[in-house]
Amino acid sequence: MWGGRPTGRTDPTGLKTWTLETATEELKNNIRSWTGSGYNFAADLMQHFLDKKGPQDYLPTEANIAEVKKHGQNRILDMIFVSIWHGGDPPDTATHNINITHPGKGSTAESNIRWNYYNDDNKNMLYAYGGADLNVKGTVYTMQMLEVFLGIFTIKGEWAWTGNVNVRIGDLYAFESTSSIKTTGSSLMSDPYAAALWLERNCAYKPFYHEMSFELLWGGLKQPDIWWEMFRAENTRKPAG
Repeated sequence: MWGGRPTGRTDPTGLKTWTLETATEELKNNIRSWTGSGYNFAADLMQHFLDKKGPQDYLPTEANIAEVKKHGQNRILDMIFVSIWHGGDPPDTATHNINITHPGKGSTAESNIRWNYYNDDNKNMLYAYGGADLNVKGTVYTMQMLEVFLGIFTIKGEWAWTGNVNVRIGDLYAFESTSSIKTTGSSLMSDPYAAALWLERNCAYKPFYHEMSFELLWGGLKQPDIWWEMFRAENTRKPAG
């Protein structure tokens, strides 16, 4: 899930061993590092976990919402284009009703939007969410742009668009997973993850849910970089739209 210092290997599996003192100190250091790097929402979520406020929901601040709007909108826009990219065909010049849905809190459904460690440098969203539950409702107008080449109009592969959508995004903040491969791999890669997982398993540090809603008024040119999202949509479940 996160980067970090190389994990100290002190048991036969290669996983570092922890105490309450060393695990909480690891998270405190990580929070300071994230705050210094501008990953403030992720730091606030980890502080809520460290303060043992789970399972009480974390209520995002206005600053948290502004951070997600700034760093999350490109991927959210890609998801919108997935929902109107019918069967791989580009969107028509038309007004599209957007209705991307996820059951949300309490659901066992896989998150329908994800920021990945290996192919995404958007650390604000990666560290805060990883995967999240996304709901988007509203309208987007798309118009395919043309360019002139040797006197002939050709498709440019770019769309002018405007949109007015309401976004709700939430996530269960938890380190335990039903996949032992995920927990072991993440623990080997990241000391903060390993420490938080140990606290969750051994010291009654509880997962918690957090959710925010906001409106996005967008417009501009877009050449969608959506192939990963299209792959996920085809191989998990398509957003409704």
